[in-house]
Amino acid sequence: MRARGEVPRETTLLAAVNPMLGASEAVRMLRKRECGADGFISQPALLQNRFEAWREACERSGALDGLDGGGDGALAGLFLGVSTARTAKSLEFWYKLTGVDVEDADARALRDEYVERARTMTRERFDDWTFERVELAAVHAISFARASGLHVMPVTAGGYEHAARLARDVLPAFRQTS
Repeated sequence: MRARGEVPRETTLLAAVNPMLGASEAVRMLRKRECGADGFISQPALLQNRFEAWREACERSGALDGLDGGGDGALAGLFLGVSTARTAKSLEFWYKLTGVDVEDADARALRDEYVERARTMTRERFDDWTFERVELAAVHAISFARASGLHVMPVTAGGYEHAARLARDVLPAFRQTS
């Protein structure tokens, strides 16, 4: 589109990326960069082991080279997705969206933990527990040296509540230390 003059050269083009797909996604990222992507916005890193496999593949292939945190304030970079899943059903939605088989041992264990906690905790405590999952995912994303920022992905009213709480209670601390 840039080469054809359909968008100005100074327009930042970001491409979608799915860390849950592992090494094959790193290869696709290289192709997206060849096609002109300035950076990436990711799907959420739902399972730590899959995120690490993707990160290692990106490091080996160079898919993230030159995207280290944006630096000069430009929008180019890597924006890591953070899901605001508040129920096992919501988590299963994200699994389906990101290509995670719900019967994968790690995926099943996390889903079962959501089910068990919802069954055994008060509604208020369970809400706090799911928010802690969101907070941990956000801290993980912000702390990733190659990330320029994060992309909070609420898709339900409850998810928006967690996103607002994250913006109000957690993210200001990161802005003050930057």
